[in-house]
Amino acid sequence: MERSLQYDRFLEEQQVHLGFYERAAKWAYGFVGWDMKAPSVDKDMEEAEFAIRFRDAFCLAIMGGLMTLPLSVLVFLVGGSSITNWVAAGLPFIVFGGLVYYPSYAAKLRKLKMLGQSPLAILYLVIAMEVTPNLEASVAFAAKNMPNPMGLVFKHLLWMTETRAMPDMEEAFNWYSRKVKEWAPHLAEALYLIAGSMREVGAMRRRSLEKATAVVLEGTKGVMETFARSLDIPVMATNAFGIMLPVLLLIIGPIASVFASSTNVGMALLVIYDFLIPLLLLFITIYILGKRPGSISEIEYLKPSFRVTFMGREWNAKPLMILIAGIFGALQVFLLVTQPTAIMPVVQGVEAVSVGYTLPGIVALGVPLGIYFLSWAQENQKIKKRVETLEREFGNALYQLGNIMNEGVPIEEAMQDVADRMKGSETEVFFRTATNRVRTLGWPLERALFDEKYGVLREFPSNLIRNIMLVLMKSAEKGPRSASLTSISVSNYLKAMQDVRDKIIDLLSESISGLRFQGMVLIPLITGTIVGLGQITSNLLMKIASQISGVVGSGMASGYGYIGEFINIQGVIQPSFLQMIVGVYVVATLFIIGLLVGGLEDGWERTAIYLNIGKLISYGVFIYALATIAIATIFGNMIAVVMI
Repeated sequence: MERSLQYDRFLEEQQVHLGFYERAAKWAYGFVGWDMKAPSVDKDMEEAEFAIRFRDAFCLAIMGGLMTLPLSVLVFLVGGSSITNWVAAGLPFIVFGGLVYYPSYAAKLRKLKMLGQSPLAILYLVIAMEVTPNLEASVAFAAKNMPNPMGLVFKHLLWMTETRAMPDMEEAFNWYSRKVKEWAPHLAEALYLIAGSMREVGAMRRRSLEKATAVVLEGTKGVMETFARSLDIPVMATNAFGIMLPVLLLIIGPIASVFASSTNVGMALLVIYDFLIPLLLLFITIYILGKRPGSISEIEYLKPSFRVTFMGREWNAKPLMILIAGIFGALQVFLLVTQPTAIMPVVQGVEAVSVGYTLPGIVALGVPLGIYFLSWAQENQKIKKRVETLEREFGNALYQLGNIMNEGVPIEEAMQDVADRMKGSETEVFFRTATNRVRTLGWPLERALFDEKYGVLREFPSNLIRNIMLVLMKSAEKGPRSASLTSISVSNYLKAMQDVRDKIIDLLSESISGLRFQGMVLIPLITGTIVGLGQITSNLLMKIASQISGVVGSGMASGYGYIGEFINIQGVIQPSFLQMIVGVYVVATLFIIGLLVGGLEDGWERTAIYLNIGKLISYGVFIYALATIAIATIFGNMIAVVMI
């Protein structure tokens, strides 16, 4: 009867809940009805557990491309340049390609997440086998405690054996190993070793389990080494399209506007900077992160309280965001009312409008956005640091715990002893808090650790630590010596896994630090400098034009009339409009680089991504604004003196 109830619960968990993309694709297929086939894409969709097929995605892409046509027409009519015309023509194809490719990319991300989870999954199977050498029980333990998608895989294997689709768990393991061998050979080999260990006893079984752990860790390290080596060209492309190309265009933009008699250079730069370059950077980022295996550790984060630490004080971020957006937004509106030509693509009249007339809008956009991401991530980042420190220390702590329990000391006293030895560490906090609650509140150790409201694991929400303590508690039921053997074995596995983590950090550190410096300093500083110089260039061109007009008007030099035929003074780009374009570009680019840096650090882990986005946008917008104002003021005054 219990199996029937469990099976009903499993089936309930497997009920298909269609996402927005899937609902839209099914509607599009019902409307368009084109039965296009692509077996390889259908296989990707099945592996990603989409409830649709390629025909649905293709019809949705057709509908998406058609729905983009009005926007393309609008861009064509407003743009007035060959660049905007090309963008208008390509926009439906971009939307079509993105909607068609999305399911394949989602399937790739799922495989990468499984690769990242594979060391933890094998570790759970192995430590469960150390306590109870039963394959079904070990898979049940892993299925209960592993997050998806690996948790779902183990549940599926369980019910294949329960429903006799497979004769036993060993055969189910072999079947799944053959299925993933092509793209995860180290996971397949580790599963083969664990399945084969059931035919061994004693030291032979332990060696097989240790071999399984070593194989999956070595395989994960090899995957990360391959990924790290492949970063050179994509990072170079990010540098080229994030810094070099924009700088070159900014330098020639104001000058080119004078010679482009029939092209709206301002609108062309708007499309290039605020659409094409960010879109290209986003594609590069998606390509890079589409090859990075997921994070090894899993942490359960708290709901963010939106508080941010600044200048040693903790602030409520919500009123701070509203205040900054309100002040600078109101200032921007006031400046535009007093000088409406500030957002015109070209200079109106005889004098260019200063970049300061549109700078408050960029501050109102960027700073609150950066504070939002920082405040979301900052509290959870503190938890993450504590958990990572505890996980790093836990291997040594378990080894000492095992040695103490080997002398017949109960686990509670052994934890207290380890806490005394490791003073000043997160391990001391973890063990001492648990034993204090046992001693002062009279709770059993299990409640002191796992209580939903007051358990010590609420302060350290690590699935890895939680499951290790579950195994130790189960092993301790057989006595201190049994718990000692389990503790020492698990400590060896943890140390090996920590070595792989350290290797991953070392492999990616150079790329991450380079991208972070590029986003936090180089991009805002260089673009701010160029925008400030753009104002100087526009003012110089207007003054030169004024002098040429005076000379030609006086009839002193007939040769100047020829200059006026190919110099379009009325086409000089407005510095305030240029600043608005580049400011939006800076915010968008820093957002994408923050996504890339966070993704490289921890895969698609939300806290790392939000923290990096928040830092880059907050600091980057500040540096950009300072550089723009400083260059425009200092060199602008110098040029004014020279021209006088």
